Amino acid sequence: MSDWLDAEALAGRAMDLFESGRLADAEVSLRRAIDIDDRQPGWHHHLGIMQMIGDRVGDAVASFDRAAELDPGATEHLEAAAGACASGEDFLGAAERLQRLLEIDPSDEEPWARLISAHAAAGRHDDAETSFYLAELHLGDPSARCLTAMAESLSIREMWPRAYWCLEEAIRLEPDRSEALRLLADAHVATGRLDDAMALFERLISESPVDASMAIAWSDLLSRVGREADSAGVLRRVLDADPANPEVHYRLGVASAARGHYQQAALSFQLVRRLDRTHPRCDRDLAACLLHLGQIGDAKRLLGMVVSRLQQGDASDLESEPDAALVDLGQLLVRADLPEKAATILEIASNRHGGTAAPLMRDLARARYLAGDLEGGRAISRRVLRVDPTCLASLSNLAMAALRRDRLAEAAGWVKRGLAAHPGDDVLRRIKTRILLRRVMKTVRRIAGADGAVHR
Repeated sequence: MSDWLDAEALAGRAMDLFESGRLADAEVSLRRAIDIDDRQPGWHHHLGIMQMIGDRVGDAVASFDRAAELDPGATEHLEAAAGACASGEDFLGAAERLQRLLEIDPSDEEPWARLISAHAAAGRHDDAETSFYLAELHLGDPSARCLTAMAESLSIREMWPRAYWCLEEAIRLEPDRSEALRLLADAHVATGRLDDAMALFERLISESPVDASMAIAWSDLLSRVGREADSAGVLRRVLDADPANPEVHYRLGVASAARGHYQQAALSFQLVRRLDRTHPRCDRDLAACLLHLGQIGDAKRLLGMVVSRLQQGDASDLESEPDAALVDLGQLLVRADLPEKAATILEIASNRHGGTAAPLMRDLARARYLAGDLEGGRAISRRVLRVDPTCLASLSNLAMAALRRDRLAEAAGWVKRGLAAHPGDDVLRRIKTRILLRRVMKTVRRIAGADGAVHR
């Protein structure tokens, strides 16, 4: 009996510590209570909340699951476990717990909507549709939440007519449902109905001026139609209420860089680095600004860190990088006089296409030439010519590489082939002149050598 009273006292103290903001001490006290009595679902639930606040999602899921195991008829533990899974992007785990929740109470529309969204986020769109139809069966009446979740799945797959129907139905049922209105605005942008999207964003922002994701989407749309000043104004309205929002500062930096205001953009990006060290694009954009400002050394150090993080991270980090991002990074590395690193990055992007993407391979060849790897550059240039036989850059580079190796006949052959396809090109004409001069100099040296032999 005394042990149970001790556990109660420890759990009560944990709640007092939690309310006073002493999270670590609260967790220690609650764990001591659980060590004495492991059969209290509420204690496990509160422990899960503390772990979520501490960003320990996996531990929180385990605590919520334990609470659900001890109190199988309660819904709040499964709801919390599903939410924790979703926050950790374990959407399959979220779906599994939501399905168990719906076995307890299939008449609640919210878990049905969350289940549809979880399946969509996991890429299981057939399961999302099945859940949508099951929800209609169990709920009896159409659900605006479920229609909105189904529209999200359809939008991901760009099935716009069906997505529009779901959103219009959801808005008919609940005219002020902001999620449906936001998805409809995004659908208008995706399908080119920009005026309709603009009207919806203006309405949504007036109702929720501090919603950063919505403000960013509207800002992007304003930039797209050339209203740069209005775009920046929307972002600054968010900063009035949330001055430490890193994504908004990042977007302001991007806008400044686009207008050529590199110093201002660099200041924005440096602030983002302080607010969010894990931002996926900030270091690269800051390095680009530093290159424009002539701060080559700082740009080099920053880009070196970017490449190191990519190489030292999981293989999935590089695999998830879009081609365009890898090409941009490779070009930045070349500009920063880091051609060896540029070649490493560009080769990854090139290999994804089996070495058949001519523009990408041209960048890779240039990086190899600049790194002093003439043979590597020549090999890539030849591969480019198999895809694009008249590629001017590749023909010029092969001619220059042969000239540097003093292979004048080979260099002349590449120039001849290049001028046949590009008769007016000045670069090829200059290379041709250099070949002729080299030949003349060789002839002069031979004559001078012969004369010297006679006079001696």
